[in-house]
Amino acid sequence: ANSVRVYLTMASQCIDNEYKSRGFCEPGFEKVAQVFKADLGEFHQRGGAFAVFHRGQLVVNLFGGFADTEASFPWQDDTLTPLYSATKGITAYCLAICADRGWIDYDIPVSHYWPEFAQNGKGDITVQQLVSHQAAIPIIETNVTLKLVRDHVKMGEALAKSVPLWKPDNETFAYHAFSWGFYIDQLIRRVDPEHRSVGAFAREEIFQPFGLDLHLGMNKTEQCRLARSYALPRPPPPPEWATKEQIQTKMKIYTNPMFFANTAMYNRMDLASSEIPSGNGCGTAAGLAKLAMVMSNNGKLDGKTMMGADTISRLRQPLVKGTDYIMMLPISRGLGVEFYKNPRGQLMMGHGGLGGQIVVSDFENECGIAYVTNDLQFGMTVSHKRFNNIINAVYECLP
Repeated sequence: ANSVRVYLTMASQCIDNEYKSRGFCEPGFEKVAQVFKADLGEFHQRGGAFAVFHRGQLVVNLFGGFADTEASFPWQDDTLTPLYSATKGITAYCLAICADRGWIDYDIPVSHYWPEFAQNGKGDITVQQLVSHQAAIPIIETNVTLKLVRDHVKMGEALAKSVPLWKPDNETFAYHAFSWGFYIDQLIRRVDPEHRSVGAFAREEIFQPFGLDLHLGMNKTEQCRLARSYALPRPPPPPEWATKEQIQTKMKIYTNPMFFANTAMYNRMDLASSEIPSGNGCGTAAGLAKLAMVMSNNGKLDGKTMMGADTISRLRQPLVKGTDYIMMLPISRGLGVEFYKNPRGQLMMGHGGLGGQIVVSDFENECGIAYVTNDLQFGMTVSHKRFNNIINAVYECLP
C-alpha cells in the first residue's frame, strides 16, 4: 500500500460553489494535498495548481477551483495559466543557453552585440548589468502598443534610444518589469545563429526537447486551455519612505504599455498569441516544476542537456541584494533570476510572477516547485500565506 500513488477527488465548500482539489501525490506527500485543499477554502481561492518534482519524479500534481471568471469551468490538469513575470525565468534560461554555447559573454558590453544600444551613454553597460536589472533603463519612452510589441525591428529601435535614469554602478538596481524581456529578445535575435525570437528559441531549445507544457506566444489550438485571471485588488500604498521620483518612475513603467498591469488584458487571445518575454508566458504548474527540476539536476534530463554545470553555477550566484528601487521591496537577484530561502533556510533559484505565480529550483533538496493561480494578490509570492502554507508542508514531507 505504501507504494500506491494517492489520487484525490476531495471537495470543500467555498462561498456558494463547490471547489474541488484534484490530482495526485506520491506516498509521503499526503499533507501537501491536505494543505492545498484547505487553502482553496480558507482563502476563497478561485483556481490554481501546485506541482513538485523530487529527484526527477513528479511527486505532487494538484489543481482545483475554476479556470474562468464565471466559475463554470473546473481547473484541469492541463489548464494553462498566465505566468506574468515568472516568464522572466524562462527568458533568462534562453540567454544562459546562448552563453553556454559561447554565443554571448555576460561580461562584455551589450553594444558589442548590438551597436545601436550604445546611444545616450549606454556603451559600457554589460550584458550582466542588463540581465540583473542594474542597467537603469526600466522605462520605454516610446508609446508601447500591441503593434509595436509584434514588430521586433521597431521595438529594437525604441529600446536603443533609451536613456539611463542614472549611471549604472553595480550597486543600485531597479526592476525592469516590462522592458527587460525585450532587451533580452533583441540580444538573442542577434547572437543566435538562427536569429530566433525568445519564444521560438524557448520552444525549440527548452519546451519541446524536455517535454514541458509551457508556451511563449500561444498558438490558437492551445488557447482554449488558458485560465482567465481575476482582477487584482486595489494596490497597497507605497511605503512612507518612498520618494516622489520613485513613485513617478514606477507609474511610468506600469502604465506603458497600458495593458501591462491590466490583468483583464491577459484574458485576450491577441495578447496571449504575442511574445512578451517579460510577462506573458503560459503553462501548467507541472510544466514549470519540471523546468525547475531540470535546472536543479544541473541542466540534464533523460540524456539531454539544456546547459552545462558551469553556466548553471554562474546562474546560482546572487549579484544584487537589497531594496529594489522600483518594487520598493527587499529582493536578491542574479542573471535574470531571483533567490529565495526555503523553509530550511537554504537558497532556491527561480522567479515569481504577478499575483502569486512562482517557480523555484532547490539544488540542495533536488526539487523543482511551481505554483500558479488565477486568483491574483499583490506582493511577493513568497510573502503570500497560501504559498507559505503549502511550501512548508512540502518541506515537512521531504527527507
